[in-house]
Amino acid sequence: MFNTGQKVLAWALGVSVAGVIITGVLAWSAHSEEGGPHGAAVVVTAVLLSAHVFMAVVNPATRPALAGMVFGRVRRSWAAKHHGEWLADRDDQDS
Repeated sequence: MFNTGQKVLAWALGVSVAGVIITGVLAWSAHSEEGGPHGAAVVVTAVLLSAHVFMAVVNPATRPALAGMVFGRVRRSWAAKHHGEWLADRDDQDS
């Protein structure tokens, strides 16, 4: 259902958010200032999240996916172009 880029971005965001949490707890328990590994983890997470928002909102090729995420529906032609195998599996299930 998800292409390779989507899977990589999802894993990278998951790892980076875990990094933010872990480095944040370590910085908090050590009573240290912001920055260092925690600041770097926050920057990486912000960059990845910005890429995700760009692909969902700004990029014309993937903009219909935003409606799919919010409303649960996309045009059949868009689904066929971007997720052809998934659509074929759905069609097989409906038959």
